[in-house]
Amino acid sequence: MKKLLLLAILGCALQVANAQDYKKVQTPYLLNQFEQAKTEIDKIAADPKGQNKPETYFWKARIYSTLFKTEATRVKYPESGKVAEEAFGKCMENFAALKADTADLKMAAFDIYSTSFGIGIKNFNTKKWDSAFYNFSIATEYSDIIFSKKWSTSSQPFDTTSILYTGYSAQNAKKMDDAAVFYRRLADAKVKTFGGETLIDIYHYILVNSSDRKDSATFNKYYPICEELYPKETWEDYKFDYISKNYKLSEKAGLYEKENAAGKLDESSYLHFGDIFVNLTKEDKADLDSLQITSYA
Repeated sequence: MKKLLLLAILGCALQVANAQDYKKVQTPYLLNQFEQAKTEIDKIAADPKGQNKPETYFWKARIYSTLFKTEATRVKYPESGKVAEEAFGKCMENFAALKADTADLKMAAFDIYSTSFGIGIKNFNTKKWDSAFYNFSIATEYSDIIFSKKWSTSSQPFDTTSILYTGYSAQNAKKMDDAAVFYRRLADAKVKTFGGETLIDIYHYILVNSSDRKDSATFNKYYPICEELYPKETWEDYKFDYISKNYKLSEKAGLYEKENAAGKLDESSYLHFGDIFVNLTKEDKADLDSLQITSYA
């Protein structure tokens, strides 16, 4: 009985000690003494007894995101953004067990989002495309969390600005496939304009990128969306670009025969097919015999 009582007393004492440890973090944080709060949470995180607790991750996310937000402390602690992201990720993994106020967790997400976006803008304006892409990617990731958790008062499903500028940055950094990923998000939502300007160029990009990658599923998915959103645009050039890059000559000939028999070809289509059958590669010439080629040329 005495042993059980002693264990209970020790357990209570340990809980009080742990509570006091987090109090040492909370007090300086509330007094805007963020570097002191960092010192205290680092102590807890270094202790095996406290390092894997949800509350530890919570305070690391909140404190380090605050350090990341302010330029002076961001320069002083250059890893603050990455530490905040890692800790925030752990918080989301253990969200159900988290006893801290989720309002502060929301603020951590907003701090990481807004700071990353702001850095992305600076990088974009100075044409540091790789850095712009990196920071806009983080901004997009956290805006997605904010919207999915309904932490924003906005009713929109995603942050169009972050997604678009992530795509622009990737394209300028020659990360062509990455750019297409972000542009396709906007195309999936059938976003036509941004800031009063048309976004038709990102739809052009999606079709060219899928042609270059020989990705028929993506091309066939987005081609009708392009026609639907911009019916006055001539999209046939992109269709024949895909055919030219991805079909063997025998397949091009088969498609021509099929569509010609069905009466689907107009003057423009005949011209496109004419270009295909005249401008042949070595691979094309090996695919059909000379008599067949002559019959189409």
